[in-house]
Amino acid sequence: MGLLILLAAPSQASVIASVDRPNVELNESFTLKITVDTAIDVEPDASALEEDFYVGTRSQLSNTTIVNGQISRSRTWTYVMMAKREGNLIIPPVQI
Repeated sequence: MGLLILLAAPSQASVIASVDRPNVELNESFTLKITVDTAIDVEPDASALEEDFYVGTRSQLSNTTIVNGQISRSRTWTYVMMAKREGNLIIPPVQI
């Protein structure tokens, strides 16, 4: 089964989305990670994921780094998912 990722995010933020592997079998879990390069206080709207995927464990990580007085922040959300059906599935946009 092939996976393709689509995202929607604020225009001033950089977003990186990745899966731990592009092909999985039915009933095999995989991990989707979404990282935003800014500190935001909202949860992504991941409800669209549930149409074609079972969404299990969800977690988030906030990171603050200070280098030479420059502060950078990021937030990463991790979703453990499993496909509900066979075929080539597209991971739908997740609104942030």
